[in-house]
Amino acid sequence: EIDAAYREYLRDKEMLYPGKDRPTTLMDLATLAAKVLKRQGRAGREMTGTEAMEVLSAFADGAQTPDNRKYAAAVCVRAGLVQGDERGLRPADSFTRAEFAKLLLAIA
Repeated sequence: EIDAAYREYLRDKEMLYPGKDRPTTLMDLATLAAKVLKRQGRAGREMTGTEAMEVLSAFADGAQTPDNRKYAAAVCVRAGLVQGDERGLRPADSFTRAEFAKLLLAIA
């Protein structure tokens, strides 16, 4: 499941950012995790865009989450995989090893 979701993520990333080799952000990681949760049947009920924004509005920078990452970020917040910190979700930041390990263990 993780392998299939990762291949799907790489395909999506190439479509969104063709030819760009840019660092992977926390929201990219959330997108991968949300895809795995969905494949595992653990993503919870579907959310509308408005509901996703309500989930993200709990964070000072929630509105800065890229539109194409809002749903995945909300799924991960709702599932407890992404909790943010004193600065918020940090949607454009890269992730720490601790954040990656926590998320990987949660979806494995």
